[in-house]
Amino acid sequence: MLNWLLKAARSWVAKGFLLVLVASLVIFGVGGGITFNQNTAVAVVGDAEITVADYDRALRRLQQDISQRQRRGMTMEELRASGQADALLSAMMREAAQEAEMAAIGVDVPDEVVAETIATLPQFVGQGGRFSPNLYRQALASAGLQPAEFEALQRAEMNRTLLQNALAGPGTLPPGLAARIAQAQAARRVIDTVILMPDMAPDPGTPDAGTLSAYLEDNAARFRIPERKYGRLLHLSSRALAASYTPDPEAVRAFYEAQIDNYVTPGRAVVDQLNFADMAAAEAALASGASFEDMVADSGQSLADVALGAVTRNDLASAVADAVFVTQQPGIVGPVELPVGAALVRVREIQPERQVPFEEVEENLTLIVAEREALTRTPELAAQIEEQRAAGATLEEIAAALPATAVTPIDGWAADGSLAGGVPDEGITARRDLRAEMLDVLDGEEREVIALSDGSYALVVIDRIEPARAPALDEVQERVAAAWAADQRRAALVARAERIRTAIAEKPGVTLTSMAAGLGRPVDRVGPFGRGDARAMGLPDTVVDGLLSLDLGGTAQVPLGEAVMIVEVVEVPAPDPVEMLQMASQVEQSLRLSQTRDQIEYFVNALEIEHSSGVDSVALQQLFTQYGHGGY
Repeated sequence: MLNWLLKAARSWVAKGFLLVLVASLVIFGVGGGITFNQNTAVAVVGDAEITVADYDRALRRLQQDISQRQRRGMTMEELRASGQADALLSAMMREAAQEAEMAAIGVDVPDEVVAETIATLPQFVGQGGRFSPNLYRQALASAGLQPAEFEALQRAEMNRTLLQNALAGPGTLPPGLAARIAQAQAARRVIDTVILMPDMAPDPGTPDAGTLSAYLEDNAARFRIPERKYGRLLHLSSRALAASYTPDPEAVRAFYEAQIDNYVTPGRAVVDQLNFADMAAAEAALASGASFEDMVADSGQSLADVALGAVTRNDLASAVADAVFVTQQPGIVGPVELPVGAALVRVREIQPERQVPFEEVEENLTLIVAEREALTRTPELAAQIEEQRAAGATLEEIAAALPATAVTPIDGWAADGSLAGGVPDEGITARRDLRAEMLDVLDGEEREVIALSDGSYALVVIDRIEPARAPALDEVQERVAAAWAADQRRAALVARAERIRTAIAEKPGVTLTSMAAGLGRPVDRVGPFGRGDARAMGLPDTVVDGLLSLDLGGTAQVPLGEAVMIVEVVEVPAPDPVEMLQMASQVEQSLRLSQTRDQIEYFVNALEIEHSSGVDSVALQQLFTQYGHGGY
């Protein structure tokens, strides 16, 4: 029984959980930032409660994790709006339901199994594959955890793993399913290709007016003239304002001093840290006169186990950092008292901090200060635009009176990004942050100045709007004629490709290669390729999947814009039997894992119902209200 429990606790689920847990605790700590009634529950599962404090800590870890991954700060409100806060609470309730079930049936992992499992976790194993008490204490101390707290978290996860493993019995899969999926995944083809170019199609001739009119009517959406807007745009450019501004050298110097941390390379120390159970043990080891190497050996560890490498002050616990960076030369410092235990630290190398001189960055800082000043002044100038506009000034008069301000004509802007005549818009009105304003503004409407993403401002005035309409033939006759001719040539190429495919299929000895000589086109051999190679081939996934379904000698045609590619399968490589067996085994494992997850999902849902789960929406709202009042 003990071995079975230990095997369950060593599962990838448990190990993965613990690795993530320790990492998150080390990075984020365990404290919260809001004061509230610790006994208030946001959710109840049977007799168990998920307190506001528990939920707050979990939310903050999730918030910081997402913020780091997205490289931007995520607010609690965004976390809630995205549904991730609710998903977190649901996950916590699911865990509570499983723990309640284990308690109800009287199953709990014994203390010796918890201890034995912790001793096998890789982050606590030293040289020789043995559990290192020093590594264990150091990791927990860095996370601010007591051993009893960590062991309780480990026990809870092991209990849940036991329950889930009980559901992970041998499921029944349709016979041969894994092999068929593996065979489809392993499919490979080698193909010959020939491309029929548009100039290989016969000249469609000159269509008459009736033909073009009918074609225009059948393809009206392709030639519809979009709504176009005409007017003017007043642009207040923060970049132009910055270019015209020369900041005070003293202001640049002050900015450098205020940002000095960005221009200082922090000092580093190459250190080894040997942890002890308490200060008395550390003092005794130091007083013994033994070398640091001997002290490490006496602890049952290697130098690799205690080496921290090159670290900065921020990489160390505050007490250790104070001891290390006060010294100016290598040697042993300490003992240093830790939240749990104590440590002796050997400093092997000291690298002093370096400050980048002001003169090296003065030019760049001058530009930055000018841009910051421009961003400060542009709102003031934008307010003056509003005032002058309200006083009846024209856009041209405003541009003449204010710096870094200019008027740009809006010449038939359309939502498709073109100007009058279908010319691509490459001016300021092509900016994405102006698109919504350009779409909204009406003919003759008084609009407010809007802020743009770079700190600039714009005011749009539309004098005239031409509504969308179907064009007369004479307005688009050249475009319609060109499109009609292209369609005719494409249809001719498709028909020719189909005749070639029929000849390959019906006439013995005829191949794409033999036909290519008469076409005057080269044959390209492609492959072997498989699923996932679509991007490298420049084809859609659906096309590649279709080609992989063809048998030897099978043909297909693939549209390539106005051209057509003819394909013939010339080789169907047989998959390696050993690789097929391995792939089928992996597919079967994936299918069984998916099946197990479904079983666990259904079972845990039933547990939540059985143990009367519920959420206190009032407590939740109060928590998020506090976040909005300073708890971010």
